[in-house]
Amino acid sequence: MEKGIEKTSLIFRTKQYIPYSTILSIDRQKTRTRDTRGINLTDGYHFSILKYENNRRLIISPDCFENYMEIVEAIKSNTE
Repeated sequence: MEKGIEKTSLIFRTKQYIPYSTILSIDRQKTRTRDTRGINLTDGYHFSILKYENNRRLIISPDCFENYMEIVEAIKSNTE
């Protein structure tokens, strides 16, 4: 069983390992695209902000991670 998540940056070719034990919380938020008049252009999408030790944060969104739901479920099941 894995004891954390690994984030790999394809651009910089770096890896970051975040142990589940260092995760303090995961907050879900929603963003919407609006025009200059404040009218919603899209229904928006959800993203999660992962807060972990040393006041570090990682934004996890479907745009950046194709396995977004799997990541969020793994974090929730291993930090509760």
